[in-house]
Amino acid sequence: MSFVARFEDDPEKLHVRKAEMDNHLRYLDERSEEILVGGSLRQDLAQDPRGGMWIIEASDRQEAEKLCHGDPFWT
Repeated sequence: MSFVARFEDDPEKLHVRKAEMDNHLRYLDERSEEILVGGSLRQDLAQDPRGGMWIIEASDRQEAEKLCHGDPFWT
């Protein structure tokens, strides 16, 4: 079953995104069979991200949420 997850960044926590970027990218790479597409959301390429979006393949909503909550950006 396919799911779409949309994330909103807290503007006060941009430092977390920057500090965890390598871990976040590794997390996505290690789960590429479940997290099929992922990327940041921005008004303009020159601006900082405002959030992100994933397309997830999971057996149910609980499994999809578990993937989201395991992301270093989330934790």
